Amino acid sequence: MPPFWPREPDRKNDTAYRRFGDRVNLAFNIAIYATAASSLWFFKLLMYQDWPWLKGLTLGWLGFIGLQAIYVLAIADYSDADDTKPIFKKDKDKLAEESGESTEG
Repeated sequence: MPPFWPREPDRKNDTAYRRFGDRVNLAFNIAIYATAASSLWFFKLLMYQDWPWLKGLTLGWLGFIGLQAIYVLAIADYSDADDTKPIFKKDKDKLAEESGESTEG
């Protein structure tokens, strides 16, 4: 269930949205790395293959993710971001009921 942003998303002018997007991208990259690297190492060991490029790929990709994490978590300036958080469908429906709006359609 994807999250909904409580206002019109604008990456240029909405720092909270940009912070959220950067962190989601980091989490997505970590998930893809974990899936791909573990799969490649599994098949390397399963088939008794000699893949000399695998260690370099794994460490290089991990280094890239490390640099991305340092940027997103330490360097990027989100100082003017408010505490806006994404809204999930159950919360969106609840807010719509309270305000008398319909989420259908």
